[in-house]
Amino acid sequence: MTVICSDKTGTLTQNRMSVSHLVYDKRISMIPGVTPMLKEDTFLPFDPRDPHFQTLIELGACNTEAQFLSFEADVMIRKTKGDASESGLIKVIQILNIDIQFFEPIAPIMETRAQKPKVYQVPFNSSNKWMASIVK
Repeated sequence: MTVICSDKTGTLTQNRMSVSHLVYDKRISMIPGVTPMLKEDTFLPFDPRDPHFQTLIELGACNTEAQFLSFEADVMIRKTKGDASESGLIKVIQILNIDIQFFEPIAPIMETRAQKPKVYQVPFNSSNKWMASIVK
């Protein structure tokens, strides 16, 4: 699977990167409570029970290294250690994990990483503009 994550929303105005939409199964979904919804938007809601959605969230947890340093109730203001893109990813993963807890919740980020450790990684660098990892 190839996943490309790129978003600059809030980088200049709030000095943080955040995820505004999810793209999987050839559809774009907004993230409630994070993404402002405009009246002309036609984004479909995500289905937390969809196995493809759950796989996307699990891949995000396994292929990032950012960590939470604080645990405020508002996930978006939590301090993190890690690069800005990965910090944005773990914040949205945490928000989505909270939202789906009444269905079939995914494991917390650190638990997911422990269950499916990285075997090998080619880190991102500005020359290649990509990264890759193999996860058990």
